[in-house]
Amino acid sequence: MHSADETLNPTAQKHYRRNFFLGVVNAAAFQVAETMIDSSLVLTWFLSQLTSSNLLIGLPAPIRNAGWFLPQLLVSGYVQRQERKLRLYQMFAVVRVVSFALLTAATWLWGVRHPQWLLAAFFILLTIFSLSEGISGISFLDVVAKCIPARRRGSYFAYRNLVGGILALGSSGAVRYILGESSGLTFPANFGLLFVGALVGITIGVLAFSLVIEPLEPTNPQVVSLWQQLRRAWGFARADRNYARLIVVRVALLLAGGLATPFYIVYAKNVLGATAGSIGTFLLVLTLAAIGSNLFWGRLCDRCGNRVVILLSCVIGICVPLTVMLAGYMRSLPLLFLPVALQGIYQSSIMVGQVNFVLEIAPPAERPTYLGLINTVLGVATFTPAVGGLIVDLAGYHALFLLAAFFFVPAFWLTWGLKDPRTG
Repeated sequence: MHSADETLNPTAQKHYRRNFFLGVVNAAAFQVAETMIDSSLVLTWFLSQLTSSNLLIGLPAPIRNAGWFLPQLLVSGYVQRQERKLRLYQMFAVVRVVSFALLTAATWLWGVRHPQWLLAAFFILLTIFSLSEGISGISFLDVVAKCIPARRRGSYFAYRNLVGGILALGSSGAVRYILGESSGLTFPANFGLLFVGALVGITIGVLAFSLVIEPLEPTNPQVVSLWQQLRRAWGFARADRNYARLIVVRVALLLAGGLATPFYIVYAKNVLGATAGSIGTFLLVLTLAAIGSNLFWGRLCDRCGNRVVILLSCVIGICVPLTVMLAGYMRSLPLLFLPVALQGIYQSSIMVGQVNFVLEIAPPAERPTYLGLINTVLGVATFTPAVGGLIVDLAGYHALFLLAAFFFVPAFWLTWGLKDPRTG
């Protein structure tokens, strides 16, 4: 772990190591939880036990993404006026824990007797959980920007991913055992047990970050209406062409990375004969790949800047849907481990490159607005991948995978034109 530097204010320098450590604990706990409720693998399979609708099966990832992104501009005006951004995070941490606890209870109580009730409860509670994540997310990112200097955020996010990934290996093993035949558990007890483990991780994660010592920075005390905030945010995008271009890049990458991802495991099940126990094996490969690439992404970001990270991740990302198709053409389930590994490498680059880019170009006093606009635009765009199920029904899996690969091409071209604030 690095020491603090002169770019931080005195409070941030004093508590740098504590805040760094708590940030890593936060990530580690959430990585364990997220592995147990992985949207594209675990939750997709969970829904496939309750419904045959491809549209519904493809919704968990868009709901999680939209819940994270959509509310942030709506609360950005409030957040930027607050000296202490962490309070909003703490308030909605309670909502996150309670909503997921209710989902866990519903799985145990209604999984057998009332599966339709469980299906409805799943979407309602997952939406509440995801929205509370998004509302607290803008506070989280602003606090990170105040506590961690720009040239060390790459390493910060990499350490978070690394430690979390190592612990997530145990989670992937647990998923493999619990969903496998050897455990003797059947639906819904197997998924209910996974949800209990995820609930523990979520609780530890929000408690850890709630203990961060937040430094104070100049704020924008102006009280503005939502409409005024929207106009201000749009004005920033019009005045800062680099920021506007980054918004388009992230939308393209969201479509490229999210359109087909929920259907890889469904494709493996329906076309290649994968079983529920194979989910744990896929998660293990995904996690190992993410762990192996984390420090690489962090060092690349710190030394070469965010733009280089995004460019390289585009190249890796385009290979994911293409290699899934290759596994299908060859009727080889083991070959599917290659795109799963590539997906892990790609996912580990998102916070290091894409999110860190926004934190660097945003003026400190207007950081919540910069984050709010780009994330709300992404929130609107994140519903587009929900049509993936319709594309599968109308044109088949391969049409969907080709479309996902296509979106990486304009994303790469647009990223090439970005100006990294550190490298020019």
